Amino acid sequence: MSLLRIYADTRGRDRCKSCQAAIEWAELVSSGRRMPFNAPIAVVKLEQDTVGRLVEVVDASVTLSHFATCPERAEWRRREARQPKLTHHELQRSLYGDTRRRR
Repeated sequence: MSLLRIYADTRGRDRCKSCQAAIEWAELVSSGRRMPFNAPIAVVKLEQDTVGRLVEVVDASVTLSHFATCPERAEWRRREARQPKLTHHELQRSLYGDTRRRR
């Protein structure tokens, strides 16, 4: 069983802007980033962090990230991840043209 820890006070319901599925947003304790989950979130247990903030432990095999299941997920990927990266020489040619010396 894979477990995720989320802050209980960051949960919020919404609809996916692409597929209109019911989702819940929550902030991950490990990274501090917000993540959309397919609703409802299945909480396994409750804890408190070192400053007394309520943390929910979630079974990631039951509560799936909406990033993994959305039919339109490719539209939400970062632009850099969708474009192939240029090699150093391809980048130079695109910026400066073909500057190779000819004999």
